[in-house]
Amino acid sequence: AATKVYMNFQRYSNALTVIDEHLQVSPDDPTALFNKGCACLQLKAFDRAIEPLTRLLNMGTNAPLGLPDLARFVRARAYLGNDKLDQAEQDFEALRQAHPAAFQPYYGLGEVAFQRQDTNAAVRFYELALHNIPTNTVEANAIITRLRDLKSGHF
Repeated sequence: AATKVYMNFQRYSNALTVIDEHLQVSPDDPTALFNKGCACLQLKAFDRAIEPLTRLLNMGTNAPLGLPDLARFVRARAYLGNDKLDQAEQDFEALRQAHPAAFQPYYGLGEVAFQRQDTNAAVRFYELALHNIPTNTVEANAIITRLRDLKSGHF
């Protein structure tokens, strides 16, 4: 409960302290591993986010339904933040294959291409993301802006 409160109020350092205490007692708790990855991602401690998320993914069927996909998404974002573009691409691609109608994997693949300065691939993935996202959302507007900048050469 303390972790949830800290996370809800964006007190990620405090949440991390509670999560680490929980993991000392239950080192394979999938929810605690996921929360640790999320808290570390929010703190931009990308290296620290990857290990607990990988542990959770290695649990296979012992993890609650849906949690492995969320963990893969958060880990992909951590890889992206840590400039581990090949690993980020692998995770986003696995998510794209599992969820072809979701916009997040396409957006993530667009971000990988953008960081690689592969404008054509970035535009293609951002357009696919835009095709799969509800209109008039913050995310859609961010993608539209990024596409406009890429197509005009201002990035």
